[in-house]
Amino acid sequence: MGNDLQTYFSENLENSKIEIFKKYPQTSTIKQKTMEINLLDIIDNELIADGFDTELLDDYINWEDGFGANNEIFKQDIAYNGKSIAWWQRNEVGKDILRIRLENEVILSWRPKARHHSWGFLCGFIQWFDNQLIVKYKNKHTDYIFRFDGLKFKQLFSGSIGYFAIKNEMIYIKEPSYHQGRLLKLNLLGNEEVTLSSTDELIRENIDFI
Repeated sequence: MGNDLQTYFSENLENSKIEIFKKYPQTSTIKQKTMEINLLDIIDNELIADGFDTELLDDYINWEDGFGANNEIFKQDIAYNGKSIAWWQRNEVGKDILRIRLENEVILSWRPKARHHSWGFLCGFIQWFDNQLIVKYKNKHTDYIFRFDGLKFKQLFSGSIGYFAIKNEMIYIKEPSYHQGRLLKLNLLGNEEVTLSSTDELIRENIDFI
């Protein structure tokens, strides 16, 4: 069975991509709004209101905080669902922050969970599914997946991720072979975790990994 898993992931590696279920598309309406509203401009204005001297470029915002540390927000670390904006703020000394600007313009801030803050973070995925935000990030050797819904948040996964995909309200994870090498399925909106013993469901659902 292990060879079947390895063969499947090897064959799909070159064409790997993220699969988002059609129930939660970045619809043309949201895309149109995103084009009309420059999200970086909105975030930059919030930072200026907080008293920071920012540099706004085409793909990211850069500034120094009160301690002299460099901070950045990149376009790929921003998510928008037509109402709320979420973004990941990178900090050179490991004080990263996830911020969420709600429809009523209230801003929530959350410091990511980590065992090694000094190693810093890497935001690997940030996406709205209706009003629920899914965020995947890495700290040293550990990957985390969290779900945010207003003031509520839930850790969905902590461990090592080799491959990752979302489809049909399910999160599919393939652990690296040097770890346990398990193939896991998590409910996007629930708490269930299932270990899959074969690639049958991946093939049936046409799952590609990033």
